[in-house]
Amino acid sequence: MEIRDLPEIFEMEYQSEIWEELGEKCLSCGSCSMVCPTCYCYDVADQVELGSRAGRRVRSWDSCLFANHALVASGENFRGPRASRIKFRFYHKQRGFVAEYGRPSCVGCGRCITACPVNIDVVQVIDRLRWYKMLLADEAAAHHPVLGANPYQPHMARIVRIYKMVDNNYLFTLRFVEDQLAHSFRHQPGQFIMLSVPGVGEMPISASSSPSRPEVLELCVRRAGRVTGALYRMRANDVVGVRGPYGNGYPMQEIMGSDLLLAAGGLGMAPLRSLLWYALDHRDRFNNITLMYGAKRPEDMLFREELLASWTVPTLTAC
Repeated sequence: MEIRDLPEIFEMEYQSEIWEELGEKCLSCGSCSMVCPTCYCYDVADQVELGSRAGRRVRSWDSCLFANHALVASGENFRGPRASRIKFRFYHKQRGFVAEYGRPSCVGCGRCITACPVNIDVVQVIDRLRWYKMLLADEAAAHHPVLGANPYQPHMARIVRIYKMVDNNYLFTLRFVEDQLAHSFRHQPGQFIMLSVPGVGEMPISASSSPSRPEVLELCVRRAGRVTGALYRMRANDVVGVRGPYGNGYPMQEIMGSDLLLAAGGLGMAPLRSLLWYALDHRDRFNNITLMYGAKRPEDMLFREELLASWTVPTLTAC
């Protein structure tokens, strides 16, 4: 598992709702701490013998998940809620040690996962936090396009591939001429861009590529007018203008963790392809994925070859 970004992820997700969710689930039994080979929390207690001035100080194993672990002499418990205790354990092992020593104190043995009676999985928690970070980045890109301070200024993108899918429906693959834009451009599934052909005009086109596959932008375009006709006359290495992304996109936060039913007909598959590949690239974030796609004739199906190939994916139902 990638660990270099753990400090950044945990810093961003300090107020994440996931901690309250885990706090409701956690029993504070301390089983994970007891079987962990690197946990070293302990408690110190003074035991005084009755009728004697003698006594002894005893150190015993403890767990940061126990309710009284952060209880001090004044009666204040600065990690009283279970959510704050389980968050502290994750932060201590996964963030603090990575920031200080370059590696987490977790050795990846999986004992805590096996011992947990409510099936809290540290790997799944980190994956969810990492996904939240990526989703926030996607949302930030949606509301703050990276294409410069002037929203009306198009940026040049080079046509790197033109693929004829069916008559009058071509798939154009673009890459920004500026490397910085090529690396930083992000969009949400369902958003669109404004594509301009120099000297001809501009038109809105839905993005058919997934933001999980960056650096290129794929657009499915049907020839229907003057601007699309001019685009069809262009060749690979020609340059077009791009503004955006625009629109709200699909509500990814609401969709996550649910069954996904995608229904499209004809050209309607173009914007849904972005969502389909996003879901398949993040398969563990969705439940059942079902695609229902129709066309007048089988040969009129857009993305026919890749959709037929996707039927071999055991977790995707296509009809």
